[in-house]
Amino acid sequence: MDKSHSPQSQHVASEQLRACDKAVASLHRTQPSISDNYVHVFVLGDGNCLFRSVSLFCNGNNAMHRTPRARAPAQLLLHLDWHEQDRADNKHPTTS
Repeated sequence: MDKSHSPQSQHVASEQLRACDKAVASLHRTQPSISDNYVHVFVLGDGNCLFRSVSLFCNGNNAMHRTPRARAPAQLLLHLDWHEQDRADNKHPTTS
């Protein structure tokens, strides 16, 4: 992946971010291996949570969520052949 156009990543201390206690408890109960290996963070659940998470990961804050949200459809349109459902490598093993 060409990182020449990627924004500068920033380190974010986990104590600066708070996570939903109910979600963390559910994750501990259902997926302890994930829960033990990752830092839990909170992003606003306003319909942009996926893009806020990407922004948080790439930029250190979730305020720049509009950029990945705008780029996602462009990525799909520019690479339609890669995202085709009928591609042999895009099928679940049980449906091949």
